[in-house]
This record gives sequence, C-alpha cells and structure tokens, in this order.
Amino acid sequence: MRRAKLLVVLMVLVAPVVCQAGLVGYWTFDNTLADSSGHGNDAAGSPVYDPNVPPAIGTGSSVYFDGTTANRLDVPSLHHYFEGKDAFSFAAWVKADSIPQERGFFRGEGSHRDQDRWGIRYDKKGGMGGAQQTIKIGLAINGVNNKYQYEAAEYTQTDDWQHVAFVWRSGEGPQLYLDGELDPPSANNFGTLVGTLSNQPYFYIGDGAKNPWLGHMDDVAVWDRALKPAEVAQLAAGTPPSELVPIPPEPILRVDLNGDSGPNQTGFSSWPFATSEFPGGLNESKTFDFAGGVGGSVLVNLSTTTAAQSRNYGIDEVTDPGNLAIPDVWRDQVFFNNNINGTMTLTFEGLMAGTYNFTSYSYADNLADWASTNDEGTASVLIDTGAGFVDTLEDVTFISGLYSTVAGTIEAADLDAFGTLSLEFTVPNDGDTVRILFGDLTGGDTFGLNGFELEPLAPYVIPEPGTCLLLGGGLLMFLRRRRTRK
Repeated sequence: MRRAKLLVVLMVLVAPVVCQAGLVGYWTFDNTLADSSGHGNDAAGSPVYDPNVPPAIGTGSSVYFDGTTANRLDVPSLHHYFEGKDAFSFAAWVKADSIPQERGFFRGEGSHRDQDRWGIRYDKKGGMGGAQQTIKIGLAINGVNNKYQYEAAEYTQTDDWQHVAFVWRSGEGPQLYLDGELDPPSANNFGTLVGTLSNQPYFYIGDGAKNPWLGHMDDVAVWDRALKPAEVAQLAAGTPPSELVPIPPEPILRVDLNGDSGPNQTGFSSWPFATSEFPGGLNESKTFDFAGGVGGSVLVNLSTTTAAQSRNYGIDEVTDPGNLAIPDVWRDQVFFNNNINGTMTLTFEGLMAGTYNFTSYSYADNLADWASTNDEGTASVLIDTGAGFVDTLEDVTFISGLYSTVAGTIEAADLDAFGTLSLEFTVPNDGDTVRILFGDLTGGDTFGLNGFELEPLAPYVIPEPGTCLLLGGGLLMFLRRRRTRK
C-alpha cells in the first residue's frame, strides 16, 4: 500500500514536469483565476467573466478588462519561477475593443526602474521604426542601461481575437508569433542579448506600459523556457497550454549558415546573421534542439579570430549563380581569410556523453571565378572536461578550394568532393564542451563554412509524444493489478 501511494505521488509530481516542461503559469479564465499549470500561481483581482471566447477555443469564458488598473489581475507568486532564468515565453488570446490602441496586456517589473522588467502591448506608432498600429515588446535586463525593444510589422493590431506569443532566449533574438505565424519586425534592437531575469516581484495580466488593456483576454500562459515554433502553432490552433504535444529534438543536428541570399538548404536548420561584415571578428551563438544535447538542446558558438577578413555573404556575390550546376545549393557562407593567421571555431556546449560524427561543408574558393590554388588547412577537436581544452585526435586536413581555375560550370561532384570534412570524436561526460578548430592555412588562403552536421553514433532515445500518457496508464494498470491481487 505504501508503495502504491509512492507511485501515485511520483506520477502526480513527474507528469507535469515531463509532459509540459517549463509551464509555470496558465490561466484559463473559465470562471476562475486559478493557475492550471500545477504551480499554484493563482491570479488575484476582480474579474469580469464573459462568454466571448476565441473561436479556436469555443467554450468556457474570457475576462474583460475595462482599461483601468482597478481591473487588472495580479500574480504575486510568479516571480519565483523566473528568477535567474535565461529564457521565457508568453502566450495569450487578446481582443481589443477598438484599434488603434496604446495599451498593454502583460508585464513583469521590479519596484525600482533599475530592476529588470518586460512587457507587451499594442502601440499606435513604433518609436524606433515608426510602424503604425504595431505590437511592442520591451525588456530591461542586466541593469537600467540595458533596455531593448521590439516593434512588430505595421498594422498588426486587430479588434478580432488574436493569438500572441513572444519567445526569448539568452544569446538569441526575440521572436513574436501572431496567430501562429512568425512576425517580421519593423524594428528590433535586441540583437543577441545575453542575460538572465531577476528582481521582478510584480506581474500583471491586463496591464502594461502606457495604459491598461481595454478588451478581452483568454488562455494566458507563461513558460520559463523558449517555446518551439511547432508548439506555438498548436496554441494558435486552440490547443490548451497544458495539453501541448511534446516536440522531440532533432536526431541529427543539421545547420545551414545562410545570409540574405538564396533559400535554406533542404533539411537543415537556418542560422542567419544580421550583418555581412564582422570587422571585430565573428562571435555568434544560437541554441538548437538536438537529441544529443543534455535536456534536448545544445548551444553552438561560431567565432573567428581574423578581425577584418571575416564575412558572411552569398555565393552569388562571388560568382554568377548561372554557373552553378545545382541552383541554390549552399549559396551562403561564412568565411575568413588567413592573411593574419586566424582561425574559425565551432563550439558545442551541453553535449551528452557519447560518440559523434561531425561533417562540415565548406565550399569557398572553388566557387569563385578567380580560384587557382588548393587552399588547405587542418581541423582539430578539443574537449573541455573541466580542466581546459585538450586536443583529442590527430589533425585532419580540410580543403576549401579547387586546384584549377573555375572557368565553366561547377559540377555536383565538385561540390561533394572538394568541400566536405568528416571526423569522429567521443565526449567523455554529459555537458562537456567540444570545440572544432579550423586553422593552419597559409597566407592568402581562405576558408568558407556553408553548413555542418553533428550526428550521435549512439542516438539518444527521445520519448514519443504519447510517452507521458503511456507512462501514466502503465502506472495506473500496475496499481489496479496490485489492488486486485489484494
């Protein structure tokens, strides 16, 4: 009997964590201000419930806000769940009484202006980009002088029901989704902001900068992690935040370093950069969903030590795209010139212990009309297990050029033969940092990296979306069987 009780407790405690990771607050507003996330972050206030709900939800009730602070809702305990976090997501259904509006519908803040705060609101006209009837997000982090703003595209306000989701993760740019679609911002000075949240004791629903909300809100939710695009799409289709279908991480990490020309390589995740010139050297980071990462993700950093010679641009700026045998194949690249003996490094943080195969695609000079030399260098793998980086295997030669002048059409075989580097390495411990270093080019040589793959040779097993239900059902069957036997 004691064991049965223990299993019930474990099922109750573990299921919300495994099945709905990161959901720290969820308010259905179905005639209640209770938090449906399981964390007890109940809202407080004097709500006006209304049967007007989003068509995608169809049932229950929403809360109507009258545009005054007396009608806003307070969530006093929420700040405990964001302290020290480097990512968060917000999602809600909103319906403005009329537009244009200059009113906020969610914010978190401290008691002093030098404390962290963030919020989201309708804005009549963007202060940075000048967009009319836009949606604005503000974040102050790491001190009073670090204020960042995001302004959505023009005329994104509506007086119909609209699903709004905002996602931010340290080291990456912000993402705003409207009705499940990624918004192209009219202005954004977040950049790759790095930091963590702190000192935000006050959280309000139905309030924000300028003025409190005037209209309806429904199914408001917050997470202490970054939602995936597929999860946002589920929410916009009417799926309750507590019932999201888990999205398994990618079994193989495939990344295309693409700039402002050409499509993304098929089957690869895009990693675009905001600029084509890096006068101080390149230093960019991005988190990717990956089965080989601890917790299902890995942080990747790409950096160069060649200050003035690091660039990001499309092949069409180097050669005539009409000369390509396969149009739009690996059109974009990040490269460096070794006139000052620089290097390029790819760093992976948070890999699980195991053996991996790494493949890089680096077509540089072989796609230029003026290429006449075979640019070679060496690639090495260094692993930091806690005592500094140590070279783990013999250096491997990479080629980033074709030993002939390219005067005619480049064949597909050339693309495969002259730009691929493959090597294997073993990570001793979960969370070790791995660095792949490209260097040893002679003066004047260049190296261009177009994309890469990282594959676990002993893949991490990702639970299927129904695993949570199967686990719960299995435990219930076990308990019933024990009860029958008694």
